[in-house]
Amino acid sequence: RRHSKEQLNEFSFIEDGIKRFRHLTQNGYMIPSTQGIRGGYRVTDTFNLLNSWIRSQVTINGRIAVECDFTCAHPNIAIGVYDGDIKYITHKRLAEYCDIDITNEVELKKFKTLHLTFFNKHPNDMKYSKKLNKIYEFYATHAPEMLNRILKEKSAKGYKITCQRLFAKEVEIMTQCIKKLNAKGIYVLYIYDALLCDPLHNSEAGIVLLRSLS
Repeated sequence: RRHSKEQLNEFSFIEDGIKRFRHLTQNGYMIPSTQGIRGGYRVTDTFNLLNSWIRSQVTINGRIAVECDFTCAHPNIAIGVYDGDIKYITHKRLAEYCDIDITNEVELKKFKTLHLTFFNKHPNDMKYSKKLNKIYEFYATHAPEMLNRILKEKSAKGYKITCQRLFAKEVEIMTQCIKKLNAKGIYVLYIYDALLCDPLHNSEAGIVLLRSLS
């Protein structure tokens, strides 16, 4: 049976994941390296390049590690970076505005992806794409000055500048969070905008992440 490209993107093939794992670990774990200015200085290493289903088997102190991450990270980082009028935004709040059925987990998941990538798009896509125009309408209504600052910067420096700045701020936030946790004797694995930690430390890690956005 043939599947569409969109359907295939929802699946991960076990064999591909195993090949990736072997490639990333056969000569020892990678030394973490930065993606440079174009990638907002995000750091890549063995763990954040692994398939998520393989990462889910990682143990810390003999216990299966749990992932602790932000809710609606980049939109809230954008609010901070570009001085938005909204104090805090959630995917569900915006989904309801866009008439998405928030009880439908599949539809809500697709919407979350759209929302997370919204600020990284070309201005024409932000304004006129059928998938994004309601999100644009929301920010134009509730945070117009922030949206205008983003659009002006994209026009002056290229549309990818927003993505670079959000990634850079994300790295800064995660660095500070890791330092604070390490100072408490809590050691974690960095997965971009998330942390893998001992389940005994999940609550503490979550508090540190949440406070970092306030």
